Amino acid sequence: MRTTASRLPHALHAVYLAGFLLNVSYAFLVYIESSYLETFIAKDFVGMLFSAAAGVGATLLAFLPLVLRARGQRAVTWSVILITILSILGMAFATSATQIAIFFILFYAFELALWVLLYLYLEHLSTVKSTGDIRGHYLTINSIAFALSPFLVGKVVETFDYPPVYLMSALLLVPLFFVLTAKIRTVARTKFVRASPLTGFWKVWGNRNVRC
Repeated sequence: MRTTASRLPHALHAVYLAGFLLNVSYAFLVYIESSYLETFIAKDFVGMLFSAAAGVGATLLAFLPLVLRARGQRAVTWSVILITILSILGMAFATSATQIAIFFILFYAFELALWVLLYLYLEHLSTVKSTGDIRGHYLTINSIAFALSPFLVGKVVETFDYPPVYLMSALLLVPLFFVLTAKIRTVARTKFVRASPLTGFWKVWGNRNVRC
């Protein structure tokens, strides 16, 4: 029997590729970001910066459905990709603690939003029967991306220092504009429900079948 991956090769492969590029881009930075931040900010304050970034990211996700309903999934996705790229470039060229803090918080929040937006694409292309198969492929590709990154990052940092790693990370996200094209189906705006940030939490708490 043909799987969803074989019936929708272009759409699924495009999302798989987007996920791979996103994970390589993120993995490039996740191994060095604390060390890089410490070149601008005292070590004791790095944890506080991560906490602040997590709070901004959670707030952004809480309001993401409202933005998706107003602007549409494709427009929001492309905007988030652009802001993520610009924030990474900002970190690469930052010259002060204030600059690195602002760009890091933007990067953290919008990278998180980009993960969620890619998941929406994947979810929209899935069926109940094919969900496990599709998620398995997607998670395998993501794991490969994380496995490849430490070796590459170590070589680049050893040779060129931190900023070139950030430049490479930003460049890896540029193809997403061409991968996530208008040919890939998106969720209709009307499907995004206006709700309070806690609505999703209570829905999952009361119903373990999160697809419903």
